[in-house]
Formats: sequence, C-alpha cells, structure tokens
Amino acid sequence: MRYLVAYTANDRGRDALRLGVALARSFNAELDIVVVLRRDDAFAPPYPPVGHTEEILAAQAQRWLDEALTLVPSDVVARTHIRFAASAAQGIEAAAEEFDAGLIVLGGSSAGLLRRHSIGANANTLLHSSSRPIALAPRGYEPETIEHIDVAVGTRPGAPHVLAEAVQASVRSGLPLRLVTLVDTGGHDTAEAGEVAASTEAQVRDLLDRTVAETGSPSAVDVHVAGGPDVPTAVAETDWHDNAVLILGSSRLAERHRLFLGSTAGRMLRALSVPVVIVPRRDDSSEGHRA
Repeated sequence: MRYLVAYTANDRGRDALRLGVALARSFNAELDIVVVLRRDDAFAPPYPPVGHTEEILAAQAQRWLDEALTLVPSDVVARTHIRFAASAAQGIEAAAEEFDAGLIVLGGSSAGLLRRHSIGANANTLLHSSSRPIALAPRGYEPETIEHIDVAVGTRPGAPHVLAEAVQASVRSGLPLRLVTLVDTGGHDTAEAGEVAASTEAQVRDLLDRTVAETGSPSAVDVHVAGGPDVPTAVAETDWHDNAVLILGSSRLAERHRLFLGSTAGRMLRALSVPVVIVPRRDDSSEGHRA
C-alpha cells in the first residue's frame, strides 16, 4: 500500500508529512513524498519564462525533499519525487495515479487556526474532483500514530458505503471503531431530543449489524450520537481523541468514484481538531477504496 504526501517546505507541508507517517504506521503503508513545481505554460501567466529555471527549481525542491526525509522515522518506508505540472492539484492527482496511491495526504492553508482545518486552493480543487480518498491534517498536527477510527454516519443514502470503508479499515488495522452521528435537536425539548437521538441510534446500529455481517467485525466498536441546533454545536458535544482519524463520505452531488465535499462535511471540518479522510462516492456495484 502506498500513500502520497503532497509536500511543501513549510508548516502545512510538515503537518501533511506527520499525518502521512501516522497513517503509514497504523495501516502498514509506504509513503511517496511529492513536490509539484509549476511547468511553464504559454496559456498561463507569467509567460514567457525568464531563463532556464526548471533545473534551479528542481535542485531546490530536492533539497526540501532531503530535509523531509529526515523527518520520517526509520520504521516507515518513504520515497521522494519531483513532478512538474500546470497546477499543483493536477500534478498531485497525476502522481497519485502513477503510484496507484490509496490515499492523498494534504496540509491546510497557512491562514488556519492552530488545531483546526483550513482548506487552501489546491485542497479545495482535489476535494471536489479527486478519484482517490483525501486525508487532511489540521494545523499543528503532532500525533505519531493513529489509535482510533471514527466514521461520520447518517441515515441518508450513501451511509452504508462510508461505513463499509471504515469497518474494513478497522478490521485490517485492528484499531477500535466509533460511529459518530450528528442529529438536529433544535426546536425540541429535552424529552423529544432524547427520542430523536434514540431512534437515530437504533437505525445506525441496525446499519452497523448489516455491514459487519458482510465485511467482518472490528475488535471494538461504539456508537455515539451527538445532538445540537447546528453542526458546530453537535461536533463540540463529541469527545474527539487526539490520535484518531475521522472518515467522511462525499456529497450525493459527487460524480461516481469522485470526491465532492458536501456542505455538512465542510461545516464539520471547520469545527474539528482531528485529521479527516474523505472518501469518494461509489455505487452498490463498485468496490471500496483502500484505506
């Protein structure tokens, strides 16, 4: 299994690399650390290029990659690569296809708050077009291993697919699994909110039973229902482990086998302090992506 880390020689690149290392350790994967440099393009400013800059840029990029390798512990296999492309997002996607990467790992933008997610331009492009799962590191990510898997599960169509991804990842890694479901309790009194939560939990547990029967049983599994009048409040009601990863599904607007970050997932991202993995949409007849 190979995971691609989109690397830049700054804090967000190092966040991505640390998350890549943690995921590689926990899911027995190897890392391909990639720096994408802009290729001169007559249809993109600035043009024409001044002098022969590609060799100079490649030499600098290789120094950055050599430094990145010093941050990778000896128990993780890692390779470095330089690729030229018209855009970073295009180069990352092309490299992921070249290496048959099971996952693309990205850092956030430089404007994000500490321990929070912020989506830069390249991540935004990939989160609405990639054919492969995307892992996002919050700013200042530090854990060296993943010890818990969370999965956001609702009761709408598509829930069985993202749950199957999470159960399979839990079975392969031996990590405990928790199903997290957010419910809207705005406008309900305490008794009504409790009934909504109980009904939702029953539906989710039924879905879990059916999924486990088809894919295998995790070593440990829990169901957590968090309520609130809005997504940030429900997220805040949940106790998130620092060394966990949260798996999210794509929007129903996504094309088949493609990512599309939905509005609810986007609101969750802004409130979360743990890394997330967004998986592409797939239909009943397609096989799951690897985690």
